[in-house]
Amino acid sequence: MLEYFYRGAFEATAEPRATLVDGDHATWEGTFVGRHTGDFMGVAATGKDVRVPLCVTYDLHDRRITAGRVYLEVPTLLAQLGVSPG
Repeated sequence: MLEYFYRGAFEATAEPRATLVDGDHATWEGTFVGRHTGDFMGVAATGKDVRVPLCVTYDLHDRRITAGRVYLEVPTLLAQLGVSPG
């Protein structure tokens, strides 16, 4: 899924802002930055640049990631693509 998101639907990177690790949990906060180059949620490539807040939380066990959850402001992303989120 990440390959599709970062290299299929967008040509993008993630700019880090903050990382917090505490016991069995870690949180990474940053910004998703890229250009819309492929279909995303039924929206054909627009060529538009996007900057969207991004947060990822991880569950850890023995210093290894066992699960991860990605939080992305989809309404912000769609608005930057020129699509009404409603």
